[in-house]
Amino acid sequence: MLLRTMAQRLEKFERRHLPQFDAVAAITDDDARRLRTLGCPEPVVFIPAGVELARFQPNPSLQPRPRTLFMIGSLNWLPNLEGVEWLLREVWPTFHAEVPDVELHLAGSGTPASLLAPRTDNVVVHGFVESAPDFMQKYE
Repeated sequence: MLLRTMAQRLEKFERRHLPQFDAVAAITDDDARRLRTLGCPEPVVFIPAGVELARFQPNPSLQPRPRTLFMIGSLNWLPNLEGVEWLLREVWPTFHAEVPDVELHLAGSGTPASLLAPRTDNVVVHGFVESAPDFMQKYE
């Protein structure tokens, strides 16, 4: 019910404010179509999301740790937080029981205090990290 209410409020906000813009950039085709159905005036330009691959070149000084998994993302964004909470609640206990030597490393800005509490199930919560590429390479 909360998510439905939030979605309705967001749609109302978008319908009210989108006509004030001269153009809008969407990062997916689905977003562009959705914005048009909300009455967004043209142009709605599709600009695919991308990354600068040079930032993700192997760093020879960082040796990946064996048997690790990671998730990195803004943990103050509700879909990311809900995904992590679901993983920790529904998947990780079974996975950890079957493969107890694998570590899960979580990082992201806005990490809530509830996730930062010490754990004993091979889940390491780093909070904000200075270098996402280094983090991803270390815990690939």
